[in-house]
Amino acid sequence: MVLGTKIRSRRRRLSLTLHNVAEAADLSKPFLSQVERGHASPSLTSLSKIAHALGVSLQYFITVPTEKNTVKRAKNLRYFTLDGSKNQYASLTGDVPDRQLEALITRLPPATTLDKATQEVTTHAGEEVIYVLEGCLRITLDDQTFELETGDSAHYQASAHHTWENFGSVDTVLIWVGTPTLFDL
Repeated sequence: MVLGTKIRSRRRRLSLTLHNVAEAADLSKPFLSQVERGHASPSLTSLSKIAHALGVSLQYFITVPTEKNTVKRAKNLRYFTLDGSKNQYASLTGDVPDRQLEALITRLPPATTLDKATQEVTTHAGEEVIYVLEGCLRITLDDQTFELETGDSAHYQASAHHTWENFGSVDTVLIWVGTPTLFDL
């Protein structure tokens, strides 16, 4: 993606006008427009001001994709657990500066109980998407419960109180994508 397109994309994602960004970056609106359209190239100082106005680091605009920060090889996946949990996670997310989402393969062993008192209830800002690769998953969002099987997915606001539970007799494996990032992997 070219520089101007990255700037415009970030500005629009933040619902900012050219005027908003130009003013915050102490640049002229016509100049910023030319940069976004690829008709002008900002100096490093101007690009730094634009980055600051858009809430990202300078590296957000100048990082060159490499295999290290873009591709995750299956042979290099490393699973981890959290605080004694039996659930396992492996990051699918590249080492992209200022990334906005987290993608994980998650492996949940079979549940031993359906007692809601033993389940962790989570709520946080952002969104989550879950895609079940193997097994089954019971997901509760506030007061609604859904049972997902292989090939099913769910997309929800993470501000809803949510729990996941493997209600089957084999491991459940899923892809979990969420915003904002949860881990610095």
